[in-house]
Amino acid sequence: MNTTERKITVTDLSPADSHVSFYGKAKVISVQFGTRTLHYLQSYETIVAVCDGNEIFRLWDGWSATTGRHLAAFCVFCGFPTFGKKDWDKMSVCTEYKTDDLLQPFNWKRVNVNYGYPVWEW
Repeated sequence: MNTTERKITVTDLSPADSHVSFYGKAKVISVQFGTRTLHYLQSYETIVAVCDGNEIFRLWDGWSATTGRHLAAFCVFCGFPTFGKKDWDKMSVCTEYKTDDLLQPFNWKRVNVNYGYPVWEW
């Protein structure tokens, strides 16, 4: 696979707490190109964070208790310690990871814009 070819997988995220499931409301979208893989957290219809190797970047300006639970499970999925709202609020929203540019080649349908961020349907 060369760096222009992309492979995508979508996985339902499992809770990191005592809950049984997120019932499909939290997904990890993994995009592999070459030897690099980016893992995106989708909470409901919004992509809120990305894991790029050894760091998690904030892509969404909001917060909810449920998204916080999704984020904690995402941290565990990516091999990081969990963190809460206080640490999330200290992170600036990263604009380096353009979901429009990254996901559009997969013919996913951009159905809406939620607080300035794209909402995708597949």
